[in-house]
Amino acid sequence: MQTSYDINTDEAFAGLKVDSRFDTVETKLAQGSIGFGLGVMSGQDAVNQVRDPALNKTILSQSTDLVTSNSTIVTVNGVAHSAVVFATDDATTMAAIAAEIATDSAVLSATYPGSGDDITILGADGQAVSVTAVTTAGSGQPTWSQVQSDPGVFRGISVHRHVEKDSSGVAQYVDKAAVDVCRKGMIWMPHVAAATPAVDDTLYINLAIAAEAGKATNVSSGNIATGGKIREVNSALKLVKAEINLP
Repeated sequence: MQTSYDINTDEAFAGLKVDSRFDTVETKLAQGSIGFGLGVMSGQDAVNQVRDPALNKTILSQSTDLVTSNSTIVTVNGVAHSAVVFATDDATTMAAIAAEIATDSAVLSATYPGSGDDITILGADGQAVSVTAVTTAGSGQPTWSQVQSDPGVFRGISVHRHVEKDSSGVAQYVDKAAVDVCRKGMIWMPHVAAATPAVDDTLYINLAIAAEAGKATNVSSGNIATGGKIREVNSALKLVKAEINLP
């Protein structure tokens, strides 16, 4: 029977549950690959799938109606598409632009509701999707703007599991694998490299810096609220001890 304990626990790593306290861990299916110790969002199957956070919803907006002879080129994640030339009226042309966007392999759907100035685009498999547009010719041209977001619901933090490295040489959950997701408890998470988290800071999940999506941060702007707290910081390992308590 163990009667004494070290004051310091084993060295932390991403996705390690801190201790044996009561916690809640659910099993979901991965939509795409998912690293350990990262915040995850609801997937296309909102009940059963989880995925990495991503700016995978874009609303593309025109500043004014399209007019005769306008020619619009949309660019999706850096790939330019064929020009869409004004036909019949603004609504018909907007629908044609949405249809052109939807042909991109990075796009799950691009929807124009039949009126108004906005096209709503969702990225395929939770991918980030950035859409820009430029209109030329005609007697006047609209300017275009995009607003990006993640439409998913925060589900928790991915728990570490001992697995073989995948084809990219990384140990992580692969697409369609069963993912252990901690919804209540305390778990180690990597934090954003540039962040300076402190004990008792509010825990956010990074979305604003795409290359570090899912990592912990104490910055609220553009990021995902968890309702949790940062309870310890290991600056050398760039890890935080995160406490969450989702319903």
